[in-house]
Amino acid sequence: MAVKKLTELFSVRDDESHMIESETGYIYDKLIAAASEKMIGTELLALRLGPGDIPGSSTDVQLADKDTLGVHGPIAEGAEIPHAKMTFSELTYTPLKYGAFNLITEEMVEDNKFAVQDFHLKEIGYQIAQKYDTEILKAIETGADANSTDHNATCTGLTLAGITDAMEFIEADSYTPTDLIVQSSEVKDLRKLDVFVDASISGGPSAVNTNLIGSIYGNVKVWQSENVNTSGDALMLDRSAAVCLAEKRPITVKGYDPVLQDARGAVATCRMAAGYLRKEACCTITVS
Repeated sequence: MAVKKLTELFSVRDDESHMIESETGYIYDKLIAAASEKMIGTELLALRLGPGDIPGSSTDVQLADKDTLGVHGPIAEGAEIPHAKMTFSELTYTPLKYGAFNLITEEMVEDNKFAVQDFHLKEIGYQIAQKYDTEILKAIETGADANSTDHNATCTGLTLAGITDAMEFIEADSYTPTDLIVQSSEVKDLRKLDVFVDASISGGPSAVNTNLIGSIYGNVKVWQSENVNTSGDALMLDRSAAVCLAEKRPITVKGYDPVLQDARGAVATCRMAAGYLRKEACCTITVS
């Protein structure tokens, strides 16, 4: 049975009959779900590899090195044309397993006033999706750090100077800034900038209901996420080149039925790795 909306499950009553006495005092007999972080998910990926692309425990991706196939000249008449040879780099992605195990007794299923197992599975799925977000955003930070200080802008409060410095770093390597990811502590500063256009104006209701909160300089999308690994960092990238996700096992749920414990359960797992693809397409903004 699917988890119903709270308004379908419980009615609000004016008297105190909605209170149930317990050993620790009184508890409400209605379910209040935890606040959920909206996900960026796979919006930012340049390359996504599935199980068929990963024949073993890891996979290698070959990249043509930028500007290595040079054009020589001027070349004198009759002179030999110098040999041009492109060089290549290789990145390895090794998927790791993430998961959660949920076990509930038959009494919990029988006595609860909502679909308790469905609710647990929904929360497990959400937590795994959050792990995807964390790893994808970590890949952007790792890529920026691999460029040393060349791709790390700094500012006090999120300022135009910090944002434009990050854009310059990416553009200097012939990439295009497409997305900016900010934490909630930086959103207030961002909304004070004239170049920021709120999603309620630029994107309509569909954008407002996600964590796409607006845009800057016309085409740079702005996302809000608390899954950025380093507190105070904002991230900028060219989504066409920055991040790769390798999924050896997409999110998978398997049932578990321990009869002797009179219980039921489920195991949810995935095997995946996120990493930078082109480090020059990644940049951090350290906000102090």
